[in-house]
This record gives sequence, structure tokens and C-alpha cells, in this order.
Amino acid sequence: MSRSRERGGPRDLLGQLAAARDSDGSALTEREIRDEVSTFLVAGHQTTAMALAWSLALLSAYPQARQRLEEEVHAVLGDGPADPGKLPWTTAVISEATHLYPPAWTLERTAVADDEVRGTPVCGSPSPGLQAARMPVANAPHCCRCSRAW
Repeated sequence: MSRSRERGGPRDLLGQLAAARDSDGSALTEREIRDEVSTFLVAGHQTTAMALAWSLALLSAYPQARQRLEEEVHAVLGDGPADPGKLPWTTAVISEATHLYPPAWTLERTAVADDEVRGTPVCGSPSPGLQAARMPVANAPHCCRCSRAW
């Protein structure tokens, strides 16, 4: 990691993490960098692959949307790097695909203090094993495709 910090500029994931700064300006610790890389290697690739797969599947079902995406990408990118701010249609396509088919089946959070959510008390967790889970896939696809609601 020290070599990555010395190279000068972030050229890869490790370099990006070594150059990253917290809001207070401090660098990530080696343990934080290790944890980020581990997360990327173990979990990050699957969710990205799922988001990409569903985006491509939906685009294949809607040729006009695919054409619009291809035109935007060719007009904006050329041979340069991607800037999501300049790709609103591409961003919308990926957002909609991940809304309809969430790549993460559950989202877990640990309450660090007592709270209340919609009238339901949530106890702060004295032990790290107690978590609250939300399953976006249980709600989003049915809700978004309900002809009575939309």
C-alpha cells in the first residue's frame, strides 16, 4: 500500500483508495483500505454484474431505449472517460433497472441508538449481531408493476 501512496496519482482501485480523503481531510487507514478492497472483491462484483445484466436485459426488450442510450454514449464519451453527470439517460436506465430488479436482496442496518420508525420502536443494539433488514425486492417489483397503482 505504501507503494500505491507513493506513485503519485490514483490509477487503479488501490490507488484511488490510497488517495481518498475523509471529510476531515485524513487519509484512509490501511485497515480501512483493506476492508474496502475485501468488500469489493467479495461482494462488489456481484451487485455490479446483476445491475449490468438487468440493464442489458431490459434494453434488449426496449430497442428505442437502447438506441437512445447508444446515441448518448457515442455523443458524450467518444474515447474519453465516463462522466455520469453528462450521461443522464444512461444514469436513468441503470437507476430504473436497479429499481425494478435490486441487485442487493436485503439491506441491513444496525441501530446504534433507540429510535422509532413509523410508530414502531427500534432498540439500539448493545450487541453487533442485532440488525434490522429491509428487502427491496419484496416491495419494489410488485409495487412498480401494479396496474391499479400506476
